[in-house]
Amino acid sequence: MASTHTHVKVADVLAVICLVFCQVIITVATGCLENEVAVQYNVTFNICCTTCAAGSGVEVECTPREDTYCVPCVSGRTYSDKTSHEEVCKPCSTCGNNTLFVLHPCNITQDTICLCPEGSYYDKEADKCRFCDLCPAGWGASRRCSAQFNTICSPCEPNVTFSNKLDYYSQCEACSKCGPQKVMLQECMTTEDTICFSVNAGRPPAGLPRINHTTPRLVDREKDRDGDIFPLYCSALVLVVVGLVGYVIFKRYQRMRSKRQQKGPCAHEDIEYSRASGGDSGVYVENDSPKMYSYCLASRVRDMPMMKQTELEKIMSVPECDSWKRLAKELGYSSKRIAHLESKHTREKNTCFRHLLHDWERREVATVSRLIQCLRNVGREDAARVVYADTTEGRTQLLSKPPSTSQNVA
Repeated sequence: MASTHTHVKVADVLAVICLVFCQVIITVATGCLENEVAVQYNVTFNICCTTCAAGSGVEVECTPREDTYCVPCVSGRTYSDKTSHEEVCKPCSTCGNNTLFVLHPCNITQDTICLCPEGSYYDKEADKCRFCDLCPAGWGASRRCSAQFNTICSPCEPNVTFSNKLDYYSQCEACSKCGPQKVMLQECMTTEDTICFSVNAGRPPAGLPRINHTTPRLVDREKDRDGDIFPLYCSALVLVVVGLVGYVIFKRYQRMRSKRQQKGPCAHEDIEYSRASGGDSGVYVENDSPKMYSYCLASRVRDMPMMKQTELEKIMSVPECDSWKRLAKELGYSSKRIAHLESKHTREKNTCFRHLLHDWERREVATVSRLIQCLRNVGREDAARVVYADTTEGRTQLLSKPPSTSQNVA
């Protein structure tokens, strides 16, 4: 009886081996069709699975007993952009449910192409536009921000490259080298270029004739008395020139040092100060000049033009009037202080946001960049964009805007 069972098991094993061997022979001899792909089922057994073309997705996966079953994608809802035997139809992107950002609508073979405003990119995971990260001074954009990708910032190499810009597309620049006729006043840093000074500054031009003092000559002192004053004039002139050059170098060095020490390194040409107090009063004087007033990210909030503050106040009043409370908490205000500002609003005609802005702008940390960051943190990117638009950096980006990569994507 045991011998019979042994013969049966051996026969079953031999049958399986013959079946696998025949399948391998058939597969090697015939191969898969053009629209099929060979898929390894186990160590010694491959199967030919039909692939779903672009525009259709897999509904039932391929098995040794059943071939792949494909279904067409739904235009405007799902898509499939490649041929595959296992990929299903993927849902279309919605550009954050904002049709203004749709550059190309979704079809069965291509996803929606979202074109966010300049200075922002489309985040697929969040399905919305986000502001591009800005590379600060000392850092360069190793990958520029585009319609589909955020900025990648990399630090500049000390004494080799530098960057003194704040944007999302500028790369680190090579440091300048002083020539043979120049003296280096300051080495190149990651945030500033090399400062060179010409050694010939203040010297008389090379073409002037020189007096040969080795040859004696007779001088009529009575006739040349007035001529003795000429060398004094020349010496005084040279001293004045050297003094002016030295003063310019000193002021340049002092200004560069103050830029590194101060938080607000940019000059505000359009802000007028109180003559009565002799200091910064924070009062903006409007005039009828068509000149566009601007400020930089390091400026104090109190230096922002009054028209810009009024515009920001209107934006913060919609769509919800409590945005100023979230902003106040982000700025570090306590609930008690917020309640005080709210009670002050009931006694006066100004809005709560104006009271908040006038109260916060007196602090040392009240800079434009800090205000923009806090507006973004509370979800008011529309207000942050309005503040950033008229900054020196924002205007520079509009004037020196790099070629848009959104067309390439399209």
